[in-house]
Amino acid sequence: MISKVCKQIKARCVVFHEEQIEDYTPIINSDFLPAIENDDWRKPKHSVEDIKNILSQNPKFKFTFDFAHAITVSPLDVPIYINAFKDKLIEVHFSMVNKEIGKHDFLYKYDNEEIRKLIQYLKNVSVPFILEGVISSPEEIELIKREMEYIKLI
Repeated sequence: MISKVCKQIKARCVVFHEEQIEDYTPIINSDFLPAIENDDWRKPKHSVEDIKNILSQNPKFKFTFDFAHAITVSPLDVPIYINAFKDKLIEVHFSMVNKEIGKHDFLYKYDNEEIRKLIQYLKNVSVPFILEGVISSPEEIELIKREMEYIKLI
């Protein structure tokens, strides 16, 4: 079914979280490009080492870097992820999430010096950035514009 949907929408890749995969074999034998995403503090396998293991055991997989997830585990992981997986990196998910807000939100709302420093590690990354801030209605489209302006300024 995933292959069929991928063809219909011309998907670039399919992103998985480790806990969603019971058996890697059907994914590896598929005709779509799979990617694994790093998880946040709420998931049992959320370390750089966990991603290294998955990618070394499943070379067909690419890597989707989730900025928000990484900083919930350790902000120090951001440059490690970028450097360790630059050859596997296929996209960056860009937002903010933490224990207080619990859901993905727009990063510009949480701007501070530490965030700006961490974003600098993404400056030379040439893959698509996926904005994961959520809007509830068409009236909130302005929030997406503000997020895009924020990214361009940094």
